[in-house]
Amino acid sequence: YQNAIMLLPGRMPCSSWAMPTASVGAPPARLRIELSPMFFAVCASCSGVTTKPSWLIAVAALDRKGNRASYSNFGATVDVAAPGGDTAASAYDGILSTLNAGTTTQGTENYVFYQGTSMATPHVAGLVALMLSRSPSLSPDQVESTLKANVRAIPGICSGGCGAGLVDAGKTLAAL
Repeated sequence: YQNAIMLLPGRMPCSSWAMPTASVGAPPARLRIELSPMFFAVCASCSGVTTKPSWLIAVAALDRKGNRASYSNFGATVDVAAPGGDTAASAYDGILSTLNAGTTTQGTENYVFYQGTSMATPHVAGLVALMLSRSPSLSPDQVESTLKANVRAIPGICSGGCGAGLVDAGKTLAAL
């Protein structure tokens, strides 16, 4: 998996990590040391996965019009969708991301429009962080079911399956 975001029992988001699809049955060994039932991950690039572990939330990416983005994963294992952008027609159809202009040392802060599942996944991870700040005792299963129960209908076309729908932060937080 690429661009997965995990939470450990202390509820502090850890750095993104990559996990090959062959290891989908369990978190990487370096992460298993302190895991508890509170562990889960948010994943974007889940291509090739036919079964999804219970501790993982799979995210599809949508373009500005609400269609499944051409680069997005899709299928029965996807849980929810989030904005991922599509810069093919215009850079302004991407997701505005913060950057640093330095190439070898720190430089000036700037913004750039990007597209990708790495833009969609942080939307969901951020919503999960807000959910856990409001209701710290939520289990991974409760997080997933709350996300899915409070989505919006996908406004565009999503052939192949984009999960329960487009995440809705306001509705999700209001449900807690």
